[in-house]
Amino acid sequence: MQWGESMTDTETITTTYTTTGSVRGTCGHAHRTHRAADACRMRDVRACRKVRGYSDRVVVRSTPVCVGDRVEAGYTPEDYDTGTVVSVGSGGRVHVAWSNGDSTDEDSCALGVAS
Repeated sequence: MQWGESMTDTETITTTYTTTGSVRGTCGHAHRTHRAADACRMRDVRACRKVRGYSDRVVVRSTPVCVGDRVEAGYTPEDYDTGTVVSVGSGGRVHVAWSNGDSTDEDSCALGVAS
């Protein structure tokens, strides 16, 4: 898709995550999952510690979350749930209505796009 063109029904936006920090900068990767990005962040933390350094990298979502997006969260089958973004606040916080009836405020970088 070129700049200025609209997205067709067959094109989808893939959610990706990266790591970034004001001191260490970005890892430069487009991770497909939050877990993979966090593993990358932890590799940087360990590498910095080896030289008595400090990593300020955090995981951030590369693609924005919008109201109405279907999202998913959970690292284990017991934790897994899907929901819908109800509102988007400042600082990457979103309000999600979960399929189990809960309604919570979440850090948007910890959410994946539900299929």
